[in-house]
Amino acid sequence: TTAASSAPAAKGGGGGGGGGGGDGEPSPEYLARCVSLFRESLHLEVEEIVPAMEKFSTKMMAEVEEQAMFVQSEQDRECIDQVLGELRSMEAEAAAEAAEAAEASGTPRNFDAEMVQEQEQQRDQVRQVVV
Repeated sequence: TTAASSAPAAKGGGGGGGGGGGDGEPSPEYLARCVSLFRESLHLEVEEIVPAMEKFSTKMMAEVEEQAMFVQSEQDRECIDQVLGELRSMEAEAAAEAAEAAEASGTPRNFDAEMVQEQEQQRDQVRQVVV
């Protein structure tokens, strides 16, 4: 048997994978999507600012939605939901601990001034490299 024949056949609907041939073979679109999971594109674009912070659970949820065609069963979906739930719970605990620590220290957590200063330093460094 070949690697392609041992892969699960793409299911219609859900992720738009499309059905394969009549012999149970996965569709070319499904196989291409499988291979693309392991490709890393090289980005040469560098942003001028630090990207806005995003929760890890939000990033993971976007990834789950993007790769929905690979969820094969209800058990897979339940496992994904459980992991995302635990992740959200850990984020909530971390936020509560950070709030407690800030309250205990008695100093307000104002990072805006620090962030602006760091961004200005980064811009100055970029200007020095360019010149």
